[in-house]
Amino acid sequence: SERASKGLDGLLPPRVVSQETQVQRHIEYIRHFDNMLDKYVYLMGILGRNEKLFFQIVMSNLMELMPVIYTPTVGEACQKFGKVFGGARGMW
Repeated sequence: SERASKGLDGLLPPRVVSQETQVQRHIEYIRHFDNMLDKYVYLMGILGRNEKLFFQIVMSNLMELMPVIYTPTVGEACQKFGKVFGGARGMW
């Protein structure tokens, strides 16, 4: 295979999943959370790993996710910053 001939076996995922499929999977998962703060923490995890995917998820579900990534959830996340800290991105 091409991967084997170039020494890439085990270095790449076994298959490519389209951005659209990833968006659908993540939005379905996000909808299972009961509270906004859990949704926020999950989305911030995606932002830390893959900014392009994060913005694609948000833009394709803007009306649904705006309250999660903006007021009032961000205010609650700031109040509970010590409990939801997910990495050194800053607090603003």
